[in-house]
Amino acid sequence: MRLLQLKADGSLRLEDHPHEDAPPYAILSHTWGPDDQEITFQDVQHHTGHHKDGYQKLTFCGQQAALDGLKHFWTDTCCIDKSNSQELQEAINSMFCWYRDANHCYVFLTDVHKSSSDNDDHRLSQGQWKTAFRSSRWLTRGWTLQELIAPRSVKFFSAEGKALGDKNTLEALLHECTGVPIDALRGRPPADFSINERLSWLGNRKTKRPEDLAYCMFGIFDVHMPLIYSEGQEKAFLRLRREIEPTPRRVEPFSTVPFLPDADFVERPDVTAWLDTTLAQPGGRAALVGLGGIGKSQVAIEYAHQTRQRSPSTYVLWVYADTEARFEEAYRGIADRLQLPRRHDPKVDVLQLVYDWLFNAENGQWLMILDNADDVEVFFPRRPDRAGTSVSKQRPLGSLLPQSTNGRILITSRSREAAQRMTGSKWKTFPMQVMDENQATQLLQKKLRDEYEEKAAALLSGALEYVPLAITQAAAYIVRRSPRISCSSYLEQFRKSEKKKESLLDRDLGDLRRDGMAANSVVVTWQITFEQIQKERRSAADLLSLMSHFDPQEIPEWVLRSYYQRRCRSGKHHDNGKETDEDGEDYHGEDGLDDDLETLRDYSLVAVTVQQGIYEMHALVQFCARAWLSSVGDIARWKQIFLHIMSENYPPGSYENWSKCQQLEPHIAQLVETQPADAKGATEWARLLTNAGLYGWQVGVYDRAEALLWKAVEVREAVLGAENSNTLTSVSNLALVLRYQGKYEEAEVMNRRALDGSEKALGKHHPNTLTSIDNLALVLLSQGKYEEA
Repeated sequence: MRLLQLKADGSLRLEDHPHEDAPPYAILSHTWGPDDQEITFQDVQHHTGHHKDGYQKLTFCGQQAALDGLKHFWTDTCCIDKSNSQELQEAINSMFCWYRDANHCYVFLTDVHKSSSDNDDHRLSQGQWKTAFRSSRWLTRGWTLQELIAPRSVKFFSAEGKALGDKNTLEALLHECTGVPIDALRGRPPADFSINERLSWLGNRKTKRPEDLAYCMFGIFDVHMPLIYSEGQEKAFLRLRREIEPTPRRVEPFSTVPFLPDADFVERPDVTAWLDTTLAQPGGRAALVGLGGIGKSQVAIEYAHQTRQRSPSTYVLWVYADTEARFEEAYRGIADRLQLPRRHDPKVDVLQLVYDWLFNAENGQWLMILDNADDVEVFFPRRPDRAGTSVSKQRPLGSLLPQSTNGRILITSRSREAAQRMTGSKWKTFPMQVMDENQATQLLQKKLRDEYEEKAAALLSGALEYVPLAITQAAAYIVRRSPRISCSSYLEQFRKSEKKKESLLDRDLGDLRRDGMAANSVVVTWQITFEQIQKERRSAADLLSLMSHFDPQEIPEWVLRSYYQRRCRSGKHHDNGKETDEDGEDYHGEDGLDDDLETLRDYSLVAVTVQQGIYEMHALVQFCARAWLSSVGDIARWKQIFLHIMSENYPPGSYENWSKCQQLEPHIAQLVETQPADAKGATEWARLLTNAGLYGWQVGVYDRAEALLWKAVEVREAVLGAENSNTLTSVSNLALVLRYQGKYEEAEVMNRRALDGSEKALGKHHPNTLTSIDNLALVLLSQGKYEEA
């Protein structure tokens, strides 16, 4: 590196030194004036340029260095031969180190002047120079970042060379004006901050050459890159991004299909042939549309496994699409399987990360199955104010489905509208019908095996309208009850239940009443199954009643087991905190869960997934189960039990609990929307809201966290009182989330409310009160109210 010396006669001399052996030196930070007024390398060599405006800055720097006991100093205007592109490249790549190793950095602010009313000792009027400082052009430079962060000592001077302060004494003002965190100003290594956070420091900064806005970040990211001044700013940042972001290790193609191949699957050639044709096109989309239970998902599962067999290099990705929460959970799971960088950073949009990976053709071929995409509003909200549950509310989920030549999407949906909207064409949707007679009897034969009766099976298949799900359930019932129940006796029981059938059709089952005979037959079959399970094993019927309140997919066994453990310990059945005697004889304690699950699996009401300890249910099964509970007047009790279980098992949102919280998020989506009428239920609901809100805060979903914690505050205040410790905790939690969103005034109101309540309830010296004081100080500090803080 070259260093300058200011001679006694006011002339300048350049000296060459290896950086590692350079003598102590100062370094200048400044804003460039007109190019013809800055002292260049050639000016110093030829002893010219004394008349230029820039000579004043060099004289100042040399004189100030001498006052600090230094003989050498450096400045970018004349210590680099900018006509030498190789030297310029080396200098820009080394500049962060040069600033870091300087004894002092002098910031010469040509647009910050002393006040005209200053007194004789030339001290500046603090209010006036700080106003000028805030609008200084130096603060808008891109290069200012490394010149402010790298040196240990940074001193600020006015245009008259008068000291204004240093990086330590002015840190609050510098933080306010630059957005650089206090820790970074105090010497915390830039590498301790995330990539996005460091890039955010650029803000609206400007550089003389557009590429320099990227190049000025080389030192901040500790990278060395060639300069290409003709590439433009966008390409410069693209090169920088490639350099600073870790290259993900390519993950071998995999499948996330949650079910193993079905040995009893019956081929439906017309559907398979249509899928092969429609999805053969690059970027192809196809949708299977039809009634729930018609076999759409089973066809999709089989097609997914066949795709993996035909093309092992294809990623097969299963995405539950019935709700925003399930969609997001699936995308987060894909991010984990792909090991995408920064996926655990709460400030990173994980869904966008997955989208970007899918869109990149270099990552290879993939097939995505969107299962149960029934609600067009989930993907394309018609109302901008539609409540969102997560970061996805910022844009429609439909925008996260890439249209890329390397990917194909297979959709299953009950809604033709949703299917056409997501495929973009009526001709890319296949209206699935019931099986034909041969397919239906073949399915029944595979399911019944030794219990198969050819003539009765044909009649039963017809009575069940050839609906695959109805046939599967009827077969499970027959096999389970064999030899007491046969195909013939099941058919007889079905035909004898016309009054039962009529009464079911008369009940308010929502849209099911308009689904036609096939749908009604499915409902009747399920109602018969529910009642038979209750007669055969009441605890299994209770488990079905409980599981009907979960989200259909990925029901965690550990939650169900916790319910059985608690019931086993108490010997009682808990009804929202109240205990009632059980009159059944088949409650065999904790181990009974396995038998009950097996019973429900036997009837095809619950399925085991590939993932251990996770169960699935068909949404229509759950709907009909809840309708059945309503018909027997038991729905309210099971809603209370479900709330109690979720309140008990949803943990606080700290990092070690994220896995459990993420598992339970879809299951509480509906629960958090409706407040229980009774005080006990409201108290448990508030606890659930609190823990769910804290999880949302931890993972960066601040809007949802705020909404949940507001509800918790209101409920606890109404039920427990404004000065109850739990109420005050909820107020503090809400204040924290508000502060993290930058809603400082609202956060201050909440913090003062928490502090006032804590002082009244606990006293001024209680630890909770002191914590409230600390929280208030932090939000005051965030607003710049330093004296009050």
